[in-house]
Amino acid sequence: MVPCVGATVYVSGCQVWKGNIGILIAKAINMAITIALGVIGLLGYLGIRSIKEVKLDYTSELNELKKLKADFEMELQSLVGKQKEFENKISELAVTNEKQDRRLKVLELTEKVAELMKGKQWQWALQYIPLGLEIDKD
Repeated sequence: MVPCVGATVYVSGCQVWKGNIGILIAKAINMAITIALGVIGLLGYLGIRSIKEVKLDYTSELNELKKLKADFEMELQSLVGKQKEFENKISELAVTNEKQDRRLKVLELTEKVAELMKGKQWQWALQYIPLGLEIDKD
C-alpha cells in the first residue's frame, strides 16, 4: 500500500488519516477537547467559588441566628421576671382583698347587732357576736 494525500492507513486496527485533511481533523479534535476541558475547568472553578460564597453566607446567617437566639433568651428571662413580679403583686392583692372582705363582714354584723340592740332584741344580738368573732378575732 502506498499512502497518498487524504488516504487512510490502518494501524493496529484503527483508521488513521494521512495528509492535510487528517491534520485538520486532528487539530479540530484537539481544539474541541481543549475547549471542553476548559469549560469543565471554568465551571468547576465557578462551582467551588459559589460553594465558598454559600459557606460564607451560611456562616454569617448562622452568626445572626445565634445573636437573635441570645437576644430572645434575654427577653424571655426579662418576661419571666416580670411575670413572677406580677404574680407576687396579685397574691398580695388577693390577701389584702380577703382581709378587707372579712372586715366588711364584721362591720355588717356590727351594724346588725347595733340595730338589734336599739330594738332591745338582746337575744338575737347575742347570737351574731360569735359569728363576728369567728370571722375576725381582732
